[in-house]
Amino acid sequence: MRRLCYAAQQTAIGVITLASCITNALVFGGSARQSLSARCYVEAAANPKSVWARRVRVINTIIFWEADHCFESWIDEIARAERTLHLNSSIQRKPEHANKK
Repeated sequence: MRRLCYAAQQTAIGVITLASCITNALVFGGSARQSLSARCYVEAAANPKSVWARRVRVINTIIFWEADHCFESWIDEIARAERTLHLNSSIQRKPEHANKK
């Protein structure tokens, strides 16, 4: 039963994250690989008086059980990218692709 609950929780988190990425891409013109929360954090950090800073406050208010949800989302995405780079670091380029820019 514990495994089933864990699987359901992880699936729900995955679906919510997917919806966030799709919203970022389709509504706000961002990357489909970045969640809306992480994008809000990045954009607000670059311009603290922008509409993105207001979005950070709104999202952090909605997700009140996390101290700073948007920042944590950004950290999670950095960690995910680092894991991907680490996993792919042993892959060698094919010779025909080595000199392409």
